[in-house]
Amino acid sequence: YKGINILIKYKRVNMKENIPKVAIVGRPNVGKSTLINRICQKNEAIVHKEPMITRDRKYYKADWNGKIFYLLDTGGIDLKSKHRIDIQVFLQTKKAIDESDIIIFMVDLKEPVSPLDEEIAVILRKTDKEIIFTGNKYDDKKGNLYIEDFLKFGFGYPIKISAMHGINTGDLLDELVSKFKEYSTDIREYEEKVVPGICILGKPNSGKSTLFNAIIKDERAIVDEVEGTTRDSIDSIVNINNRNYKFIDTAGLRRKKDKRGDLEYYSELRTIRSIENSDISLVLIDCSKEITVQDLKL
Repeated sequence: YKGINILIKYKRVNMKENIPKVAIVGRPNVGKSTLINRICQKNEAIVHKEPMITRDRKYYKADWNGKIFYLLDTGGIDLKSKHRIDIQVFLQTKKAIDESDIIIFMVDLKEPVSPLDEEIAVILRKTDKEIIFTGNKYDDKKGNLYIEDFLKFGFGYPIKISAMHGINTGDLLDELVSKFKEYSTDIREYEEKVVPGICILGKPNSGKSTLFNAIIKDERAIVDEVEGTTRDSIDSIVNINNRNYKFIDTAGLRRKKDKRGDLEYYSELRTIRSIENSDISLVLIDCSKEITVQDLKL
C-alpha cells in the first residue's frame, strides 16, 4: 500500500545549522511575544494581557541589517506551578535554551525582582550560552524603574527597551547581531523555496498536536487532555520522498456559541490564516465519537 511507504520514507528537516538561534526567555508577561512582533515587524505571536498565553516552542525567521537569524519564542516560566501544562511549558522552554546559541533574558523594569526572575537567572547562569540581559517596559523614563535591583543577577546592566513602543530595540538588535561573527548570516545566501503547506485542522481535543508531534518526530506541541491547549499555529518542515512539506498544527475550532472570549478569537484568526496560507487542509476527527455538525462545517 503506497500510503504506508510514503509514511516510512520521511524525516524531519532541521533548520540550517549555520543560522544562529536566539531564545527569548523570561517569566510570564514580561513582553517576550511583543518583542517577537516588534522584531518581525508584524503580529506573528499572540499578545494578550492574560499571562501564560505562549505555550509551545515557536520559531520565527528574522533579520537585522542584512543578518538573518531564528527567534525562539517561549512560554513564561513558572517553576512553582504543579499544573501539567505549566510543567510542559517549562520543558519546552528548556529545550529552546538547550538548542539556542544566544539567549535574550527579559525582565520587567517596572516591577521589583521576583522569585521567578531569580530562579530563571540561576538556570541561565548554569548554561554556557551567551546571555543578552534585557529590561523591557522602559516606556516612561521618569517612572519608578527597578534597574539597580537586577544587577545582583551578575549579567550587568540590562539593555533598556520598550518592545511595545520600539524604544532602543535597534540597540538590542545591534548587540545581538554583533555576536553572529562565527555564523554565515548573510540574508542573500538564504532564498526561500516554495514549500507546500499542510494544515492540520479539527475540533479541540481531536488529536491534532499528537499527530503533529508524531509526524515531525519531536515534542514541539504541548499535548494535554484539557481542551484549548494549543493557542497558536506552529509549523515544521518534513521531508517525504525527497520533497519538503510544511506541516502546521492549529488551535481547535469551536462552534460560535462555545467560544470563550477574545483570546480564543485571536487563536481562531491564526487558524484561519494558516488555512489560507496552506495548500492542503487535513481535517482530523475523533473516530471514538459521532461526527458532529462542527466536523462537517470544518
